[in-house]
Amino acid sequence: MKRFLLVVIAVLVIISFLSSGVAGYLLITMNNKPIGVINTSKEDKEKILFNNKLTSISSGDMIFKKIDNSTIAIALKNNINRVSTGITGNYDEFGVDGYDILKEDVYKMYYTGFGGENASKRRLLYAESTDGQTWVKDPSNIIIDIGNGFDSVANPTVLKDGDVYKMWFVVNKTVPGWDMYMATSTDGIKWEVVNYETPAVSDTEGTEGRLPRGSQGKGDSNAVLELSAVKVGNEIYMYYVGFNGKKGAVYLATSSDGGYTWVKKNNAVAIETNTVSTNGTLPPGLAGSGDEKEVRDPEVLLYNNKFVMIYATEGTVGGLFCATSTDGLTWTKINNQSAINSQNDLCRLKIGGTNTADSLSLGKPRFVLGDEQTGLAKLYYLGLETVTVKIKTRTILSADIFIK
Repeated sequence: MKRFLLVVIAVLVIISFLSSGVAGYLLITMNNKPIGVINTSKEDKEKILFNNKLTSISSGDMIFKKIDNSTIAIALKNNINRVSTGITGNYDEFGVDGYDILKEDVYKMYYTGFGGENASKRRLLYAESTDGQTWVKDPSNIIIDIGNGFDSVANPTVLKDGDVYKMWFVVNKTVPGWDMYMATSTDGIKWEVVNYETPAVSDTEGTEGRLPRGSQGKGDSNAVLELSAVKVGNEIYMYYVGFNGKKGAVYLATSSDGGYTWVKKNNAVAIETNTVSTNGTLPPGLAGSGDEKEVRDPEVLLYNNKFVMIYATEGTVGGLFCATSTDGLTWTKINNQSAINSQNDLCRLKIGGTNTADSLSLGKPRFVLGDEQTGLAKLYYLGLETVTVKIKTRTILSADIFIK
């Protein structure tokens, strides 16, 4: 009891001290619980007391805290903080995959569903939430369907540019190979594809919203895969995963006409590194690093005039990692070394333990900004688990994050 009273008194003293406006300190809470204190002064280095650990952080660093990664049942109206595999007969019956989220008066999620004719067919579907936690699917609302030459559609990234919603996504056609396409909307619900035609292979540009694969020997020769679009002044930066049949890496294309015409920055095979990369690329790490197998699923945020990228990799040493940049071109990895499974880590989110919804891998991260004063936001990610030897379940989960 004495110890409890001392803790209560200490917390009250801290809150009183912080609320008095002295010295520029701020109490940080997650899930309505105090978790630490930060110094809000304009220094290059600051300290955060996070889960009783004093950590030095620099601008662009992030700390993750998983909300709930326990295994859940399949549901039409999903449990809090999750979007899971759908019920039998729905277009997401066999799983969910790449997605994006827009926060407006409601949260709009555009996600990839496996289902329909067979487990290999992907479509873009829609879910909605009033709070970003409890999601309601609309299985009948297919945002982008197969057909017109589209064999599978996946991995959307969405921006609202003025009064127009713009979506870019990747398509696999009957002749295997993934390229990027574009659709537009006036309400964010009904979408029109700009051009269904297959773009010509190019190492330099794409037109009518499309971004094609590169030529043989280039980093994106086999496929253009996961996407992340960022508005930078009057331009749009498109970070995409290029695959050359060996390893995936992040590459950059830019557009100055609203996302219709794209110019590739440099699609040469990215050189592996644990530290700094240029030309908007982010390659895999060196042998022994946490991201040595490949870099995939980039999510890029322009926050406080700095770029933050969170990305995924493969394998049990994998998970989610971070890199930062001042210009969106030169990237510095924060910490790409493998680590033990972790609930809270500096710029890393690891796979979960046995019998959790993210026990096999993490991927497809997406930011939703919260309180800019405190730097608290929400990170959604795709968890993969094995239910039986043959069946694997994908669930969109979430984590609280602190961004400095």
